[in-house]
Amino acid sequence: MSAEKAPRQRRKLTLAREEQHLTQQQVADQLGVTKLTVGRWERGEATPHPYVRRKLCALFSLSEHDLLLAEDEVPATNTHAAFLFDPTIPSLPHFIGREEAFLHIKRCLCRGKNVALTAALNGIPGVGKTALSVALAHDREVQASFRDGILWAGLGPHANIPALLYHWGTLLGLSPSEMDAANEQGAWVRTIRNAIGLRSLLLVIDDAWSLADATALKIGGPNCAYLLTTRFPEVANFLAFENAITLEEFSEEESLALLRFLAPVMVEQEKQRIQQLIRAVGGLPLALTLIGNYLRHRSSGRQLRRISSALEQLENVETRLHLSELRGPVEVHTSLSSNTVSLSQIIAVSDQQLSEASRGALYALSLFPAKPNSFSEEAALAVAGCDVEHIDALIDAGLLTPVFGDRLQMHQTIHDYASYQREKRPDTAAPARRLVAYVVKKVVLPHPDQSKCQQEQALIGVALDLAMTLLLHTEFLQILLASFTYFFTIGAYRAMERYLHHALQLLPQDQETLITLFFDLGCVLRPQGRYDEAQTAFVQALALARQEEDKRSMSQCLSELGWIYVKMGQYQQAEEALDEALTLARQCGDPHTVGRILKTLGAVADYEGRYEQAAQYLEDALQLARELGDQHLASSLYINIGVNLGSIGEGEKAEKALMEGLLLARKTNARETQCVLLVNLGELYCQRETPQALQLAEAYLQEGLTIATDIGVREWQGVLLLTLGSVRRKQGIYVQADEWLQQSLSLGKEVKSYRIVCNALCELGDIALAQGRVHDASALFQNALDESRTDQEMMALTHFGYARSCRALGDLESARQHAEQSLRLFAHMGHGWTGKVQQWLAQLA
Repeated sequence: MSAEKAPRQRRKLTLAREEQHLTQQQVADQLGVTKLTVGRWERGEATPHPYVRRKLCALFSLSEHDLLLAEDEVPATNTHAAFLFDPTIPSLPHFIGREEAFLHIKRCLCRGKNVALTAALNGIPGVGKTALSVALAHDREVQASFRDGILWAGLGPHANIPALLYHWGTLLGLSPSEMDAANEQGAWVRTIRNAIGLRSLLLVIDDAWSLADATALKIGGPNCAYLLTTRFPEVANFLAFENAITLEEFSEEESLALLRFLAPVMVEQEKQRIQQLIRAVGGLPLALTLIGNYLRHRSSGRQLRRISSALEQLENVETRLHLSELRGPVEVHTSLSSNTVSLSQIIAVSDQQLSEASRGALYALSLFPAKPNSFSEEAALAVAGCDVEHIDALIDAGLLTPVFGDRLQMHQTIHDYASYQREKRPDTAAPARRLVAYVVKKVVLPHPDQSKCQQEQALIGVALDLAMTLLLHTEFLQILLASFTYFFTIGAYRAMERYLHHALQLLPQDQETLITLFFDLGCVLRPQGRYDEAQTAFVQALALARQEEDKRSMSQCLSELGWIYVKMGQYQQAEEALDEALTLARQCGDPHTVGRILKTLGAVADYEGRYEQAAQYLEDALQLARELGDQHLASSLYINIGVNLGSIGEGEKAEKALMEGLLLARKTNARETQCVLLVNLGELYCQRETPQALQLAEAYLQEGLTIATDIGVREWQGVLLLTLGSVRRKQGIYVQADEWLQQSLSLGKEVKSYRIVCNALCELGDIALAQGRVHDASALFQNALDESRTDQEMMALTHFGYARSCRALGDLESARQHAEQSLRLFAHMGHGWTGKVQQWLAQLA
């Protein structure tokens, strides 16, 4: 594009989009490209490819001439009369994404004419190396830089170098007699190099499988450059040095853009399932292209039944691996012998070049979790039962990717292929048993290191599943019991619940193991808001512990039961259980449990409005946590300390405590604790009610909601939605507030949390008052009052809400009575709302 035309085109495209009141993202969605691509067009860094120009013109109702997109400067494949455009270059593909790689390689190729200059693309099979090189070959600026033409050589695993040299010689104008006179390959090379002379050519060497094949075609003159594609990193690195680029799979945005272009109906109607498919193939461009074309064909009639059936079939790994399509003669992949292409065929070509030992290792390593997870070389050798050279062979073939240190990764599609092949082998159990044994010996025993568990988190999950399948009961229990604390800390409650139920079905005879299993089951049920089930589990553990006279276990069970009673509003039962627990924990010298009991006693005192006593409990517990170096306990204590300070109106101190706790919780990856701290920070900022504070509150709450949803803690999901609803109410956005509050109310009822229910009803009552629905507000506050039970704070809040609804109805006497009742409760507790209610009563008078 000329220097004069680029700024004018940039203005035209931007103006056309703005006249349609469209954002760059909306244009990208309409055209099936990415927002980054649209930005490149508008900045003048690139021109739309021909296959999207018609859609772009239709979108803006303008012609190519109007948008200054007409190709009136550089003909696509004929820069001048002598320009050579190799007819074996495949036609331009549906090239979407890869903007950064495309520009980087183009800059490498076009910055000068030097025979030493080579750009190399490497990556796993199907990642789009050839597609990118084809797009570069068709690019007008690349063609303008290599004014004499572009030559193409597709190699593959069995490259016919003489035939390729003969083809190039013919294109360069050599006669058959001249070629025949060169009776050996060295003479051919000299003859062709002489024919090239000082011509400016780009030589594309596609799908090189060996260094020898690639270097055999480096025959250009001083004004030539090379573009190499290969699935072998060592070939790319040897030939291109710093210009060797490893192509990664598509991002989710790029994947969606490609599928939106290929199968717009599917993406429009089934976006969530499409995103799941993208993740299932790891964003591999070839897989996405095959899927997109298949879905476009199946959705042509827009029948929901056929669309659903097509997506259901693609959820099957075997279907995805063998999904194929016909390719034209020029588009036939050089690695394949047929004119069809599938994921299975593309990967099988690499597989077939491996030795039997390396092939067996590849299949065995499919037991490990796929990318983005990684596994150590030590684990790979143990599970595959092979020598290190066989692992190196897989790395050299591009089937395994080294990441950091001694860690390795396998892409999802290669993982699926290898797993499919492994299942067809006679002895599939041997590597699985080796994996379970490795996890037992090297990861979790004798004492699991938390950092090791974090690094091997996915591997431990695989080992547990395999131990279940292979009936390795002893190993299963060893892994589960040793890794439970880590998985509980990160909030993997649902997975742990499944494993614990399986462990209990094994009916272990050891009473100590049974106590631990029931106790751990209660621990994972509690944060899910399933208090009745959690209580049953803790009671069973407690009964067994009493039989064994195991004071430590008794105190831990009573401590957890105390917390259950607190959540159910049964404060007297809670204190009785906690007092017994505290006595037992001190008798058996268990300071960690003492700290947790003091924390819960502080919560009880807080809920009952005994703020000074609560503060003392919490201070004692924090001192103990610091002495023990127990960061998990300390971070959770800052939740209670922040709540306690907030209740007495010490907002700044509360904020400081909560922030300190959040730093600790993030450091230890305690996800539920992070979630609760974010809840309380959100509530704190929400109470300040300034626009900036409400914006900060929403940011904290949304982060907390993401964690709560991910780990499945329904109670905290309810609290977060409740507080988000309060934020929206204070912002005057009542429709969104009502939606979130109704969700919170449903969750509160589901988990039997009277505090969530009561607060949600009060918030909905405030919305009703703001909208003038006074009778609705009165009914909501009355319902909240019924739910508040014996909770002093909840009763005070609901009396105040009810007072305001009575005032709106004109019943000033009832308003005064309820407000005075609220004031008495708040004042008795020393609550921060005392002054607020006093001021309201003064205004009423």
